[in-house]
Parts: sequence; structure tokens; C-alpha cells
Amino acid sequence: MDKEKIGLWVIYASLSCTLVLILQIVIGNISFGSSGMWSFLKDLSATIISLVAMIVAIFNVKEVRKQREKMYEPRLVFQASTWNTNSGDIAPSLCIRNIGYGSAVNLKITWDYSSVINGDTKYISSFKDEFFVYKSVLFKKNSESNFEYILPVSIEEKSENVSLPLVCIYQLLGKIEDTLETVKNNNKGSFNFDRSTILMLAEYADINGEIKKEKFEVSIELSFFVNNQIELLVKSQRVY
Repeated sequence: MDKEKIGLWVIYASLSCTLVLILQIVIGNISFGSSGMWSFLKDLSATIISLVAMIVAIFNVKEVRKQREKMYEPRLVFQASTWNTNSGDIAPSLCIRNIGYGSAVNLKITWDYSSVINGDTKYISSFKDEFFVYKSVLFKKNSESNFEYILPVSIEEKSENVSLPLVCIYQLLGKIEDTLETVKNNNKGSFNFDRSTILMLAEYADINGEIKKEKFEVSIELSFFVNNQIELLVKSQRVY
């Protein structure tokens, strides 16, 4: 138990004793003569002043505690990025930045991309749960990412990147390439790619061990396509 909690308990105990004292003074002086009036009012006033002082002290301790907790609170943001199929990177990623005051510890990121896959196996096929096949190439699913800690940017400018789930990205690429091929072969029509949204859950602890859970919507949009080159724009928005 920290010093602030001990201080609060001491104040609460003193407050209880003061309330009991007020009751004793009032009850003990229900019937008093004019000679005891002044003594009674004096005792009651002093006790009430002590009571008010204790209430103020409680609020001050709680406010100090709240400010202290904010000093150690992390604040994670995931910066937007673009990804090109010719970039050499296997999948797009988001840059993790901690703009808070405290470190984020044991960060775990999981994905929900059911809105994109939705049982469609036209472009990808599963293999032993942990893997999938796209264009005859075997990939491992990356549905979870873990980071030991994320320091505040005020301490370290270095950032971490979290890759989007491969199975989701290659499902979308399959749809894009298929539609492009159809438009090309028919030599007519236009190509439209609606923005796709997946969910990302970030779970981590602050340095006091308090667990925090945050949910983000990650949108994937087609930035441009030229010949066989496709570029995607990835952005995130905090849900809660």
C-alpha cells in the first residue's frame, strides 16, 4: 500500500472520529441552560472546522493521486502509412508512437478481419490453421503481435511497426487484381475499390501494472494502381 492510500485511510479514520464527537456533543447538550450555551457552541464550531479541513484534505489527496497517475499514463497512436506492392515489404504496417508520459509494457495487438475474409476462399486457402496459401506461396498468419515495451517519444524517438494481417491484405490484393484483369480484358468499365475496415485491439499495462485495452478501426484504401503496381493507404482511428 502506497503512502497516499495510507494517508487517505488516516484521514477517513479521523473524519469518523470527528463525526462521532459531533454526535456526542449534540446529544450530550440537548438540554442545557444558558450557562452551557457558549461552551457548547465553541466545542461544536471547533469540531465542524476540523471536519471541513479533513474533507478538503481528502479532495487534495485524491487530486494529487490523479495527477500522479497521469504522469505515468501511456498514450499509443498508430500513424497512417502507404504500402506499395513493389516496395519490398511483405505487407503494410502502422507506426506505433507513444505520445504519453509513461511506458506501455507488454503490448499485445490482435486483429479481427472477419469483415474482409467472411468465408471467401477464392484468393487464399488455409493450411493447418496457422498458414495460408496465396498464388502457390505459403505464408504464416500474423494475427497477433507482441512488444515488450513502447517508450514515450519524449524519452526515445525510436518507433515500432506492426504489420497488418497478411491473410487480410492478400485477400484484398486478390480482389483488386481480379477486378483489374476483368476491366482490362473487357476493355471497358471502371474500377472501384471500396474502403475495407478491420479491427485492431491493443492491450498493454502501464508501469503500475494497470491493464489498458483500446480498440481501433483500421481502414485500407486503394491509393493508386499503375500497370502491375498497387499502392494501399492504411489509417487507424481509435474506437475506445
